[in-house]
Amino acid sequence: MRGNRHERRGYDHEVEEAVKARAKALEGDILGQSDLGRQVLALREEKDNLLDTVWLATSSSQIKELWEQVNSLLELKPTALEEKALSITPVEPE
Repeated sequence: MRGNRHERRGYDHEVEEAVKARAKALEGDILGQSDLGRQVLALREEKDNLLDTVWLATSSSQIKELWEQVNSLLELKPTALEEKALSITPVEPE
């Protein structure tokens, strides 16, 4: 019986994770159908990338150039916040 309970908890966890993943995917699809929803998705992406964006804003010009080159190679468009971070003039060490 003990093994059965353990297996049941594992199965319940797998089901729960599958439901969460599907709900997240559906939420993204639904949000993508309206202008406001797309703004919410963009803000979530900004939030997820915030640490990298702050790092980028405080980086040297060489790092910023490299960032732009990688984005170009990967055909990625910088977010609005990344654009602002890239436009900040780096403080070069004296």
